[in-house]
Amino acid sequence: MSYYQRIRIKDAKENLDTPGQPDQKDFELLLKLIRRRECAVFIGAGISMPVGYPSLQELLQIMATEANIDEFKEKEITDNWMDDFQLIQTALGQKLYRECLIRIFDHTTKHTEFSSVHLNVMNIPFCAYVTTNYDPCLEFAARHSPRSHNQHPYTYPNLPQVELKGEHIFHIHGYIDPKNHDSVNSLVLSREEYDAAYQTTEVVPTFLSTLFQELDVLFIGFGWNDFKILENIKEANKSRKVRESVATQRDIQLARERYKFAIIDSETYLKDKGSKDYIGAFGVKPLIYEIQKSHYPLSNLLQSIQEGTSKIPIAPIPSLPEGNMDIVEAHE
Repeated sequence: MSYYQRIRIKDAKENLDTPGQPDQKDFELLLKLIRRRECAVFIGAGISMPVGYPSLQELLQIMATEANIDEFKEKEITDNWMDDFQLIQTALGQKLYRECLIRIFDHTTKHTEFSSVHLNVMNIPFCAYVTTNYDPCLEFAARHSPRSHNQHPYTYPNLPQVELKGEHIFHIHGYIDPKNHDSVNSLVLSREEYDAAYQTTEVVPTFLSTLFQELDVLFIGFGWNDFKILENIKEANKSRKVRESVATQRDIQLARERYKFAIIDSETYLKDKGSKDYIGAFGVKPLIYEIQKSHYPLSNLLQSIQEGTSKIPIAPIPSLPEGNMDIVEAHE
């Protein structure tokens, strides 16, 4: 059964009022790029929330409670959220701050080690699996995927660009290794940590520059409010225009432009398309699906992508508590 038999994609005829709506051509293009091992996947918090991990909004509220900062307990995430976590880190002290994060991301307290979406993603032959998530769900899912026997998890600050086509997992903001609690020191969350990762060392922007300029990328469960990531997408787009200008002037053949796609539900898309962070403004092709409470549309969509890109049989998936959806759009 094809993707278009499984998931009803909204198109321009359904009053989304935006040019360039996703159609079969976009979906087929994505499948082609994945089959050619030229497409990476970029995973946000949305796919780990149903397992029991917090969104950035929830993480702020939980840690504000720990630090007894009342004004943060109900605060909405803003562009300055890194400063909020910096204040929490200062209030708790480094030791308690780290212990709090270890406790929050302890996988033994979650519903399951990973969800069907994690496993579906790992069963698709992306050339790289990039995430800003701190949890080990992808690593757990990889153990159950017949594709992942040679995969290696890389985490900030060890992000080798030369391995971007090796089908490895990259935690660009660090992650908490269940076997090594000292790995909490790799997390990029507070203002000081972000400044170190993006400005002092430039490890993350250098990695993202290579990712966005040399590979096609599919975003899943990404909240589009991490302005550092958005800045790097803008920089990659700007760099492309400069190189196109130089190539035209010198009559030089330029490598093809890299595509960016985002799987997003219609409700979230319609709500966000008027904002400054609307994905279309970044040259991202939205693949829009309708939320249907009777089944898990994202899992079916990803299963269709797998069927269109790999001959590996679908692996058994873990069950989640009744009522848990396979994805939450992470408005962190």
